[in-house]
Amino acid sequence: MLVTRQSKTVPYITQRRGEVADLLADLRGAPGPRGRMRLVYRGERPQDRDVHGVLWARCSQAPQDEHGVPLGEPVWRMVHPARQRQTMQYGLCQVCARPARTAEGTLFLAGRDEYGPTDAGIITCQPPVCPPHAPVAAELCPYLAGEPAVFLAASCPLYGVLGTPYVYDAGELQALAPPEGPVPYRDPGLDLGWLLASQLARQLRAVQRIGLSDVHALRPAARFDGSARPGWA
Repeated sequence: MLVTRQSKTVPYITQRRGEVADLLADLRGAPGPRGRMRLVYRGERPQDRDVHGVLWARCSQAPQDEHGVPLGEPVWRMVHPARQRQTMQYGLCQVCARPARTAEGTLFLAGRDEYGPTDAGIITCQPPVCPPHAPVAAELCPYLAGEPAVFLAASCPLYGVLGTPYVYDAGELQALAPPEGPVPYRDPGLDLGWLLASQLARQLRAVQRIGLSDVHALRPAARFDGSARPGWA
């Protein structure tokens, strides 16, 4: 599920021109299932919330070809929230949207100096990559600058979300400054009912740091059917 235009691959998660976010005027406060006030969309749909009940930012989807590939000119540096959520939720490669897991673990890329050699429990919003597209992602993503840190994780459970918190102030809904990093789903200091999520985060465990040249030796895993399994629950 990748598109190449003028010899340049467009990652599946990249936003396309014409894909636009819903107006913030569509947000409001309303009672949730237990009567507690929370952030909602007008005309909210079940897919607007994740399995933890967090509301996700809406963004229109570009037309797709017969293979499910989004069409249109890429907006580089912009990530589509729904496709980022999809690839992180189901362990799909951020470039081709095919299963990313290998027999040895799952590949994740990060900025070269973002994590130290002793860092444990790495938290990332970067979806995984399959071995063939790890070099492609490293080349195309400005965040990775062509020389990424490459992590092979044996386990990568869901951690939380990156997004914007809201409050009612003087009878109006107002956005607050976003947290510096992803917020865990069980964060006692923030009411996730008032958060508008834009990226899903996972925690990498049992991590091995390898070289970009080592990814070609990784073996494909069994076919991933999209259901929950250890490391992706």
